Amino acid sequence: MPMIETPGRYAATVVDAHFGQSNKNGTPHLELTLETEQGERISAWLYLSPKAFENTTRRLREAFGFNGDYETAVQQVRGKPCSITVEEEETEDGKRRLRVAWVNPPRVVKPVEDGFLAQLTAKARKLGLAAPSVTSDDNCPF
Repeated sequence: MPMIETPGRYAATVVDAHFGQSNKNGTPHLELTLETEQGERISAWLYLSPKAFENTTRRLREAFGFNGDYETAVQQVRGKPCSITVEEEETEDGKRRLRVAWVNPPRVVKPVEDGFLAQLTAKARKLGLAAPSVTSDDNCPF
């Protein structure tokens, strides 16, 4: 699978998740493998140190409806959609890499209210910016 190569916001799905510890400090984390709608992948590490625990738990709840039971966390997030923000950062050795900065609930577009499109059409007509309406011709054979 190709990796995400550009910073930005992406719609993604958790295709895998597991618990582990960082190699450097042994910090426990939940690693999420995320796949975009275009098939690109990236991993996110949600740390579970005492300092990060509350934020990680809140983020899991907001993004995936997590109920706080870490024994079933993998099952609760696997297959779930989310929105991610990918940012570029510099590593300790001066190299650039991409990382998941934020895991959020999926973006949902709120539908417009009834009558809103008719209001826009009327406004466009009033300003002379709308083409005349096409009316049906009952004499047309097709």
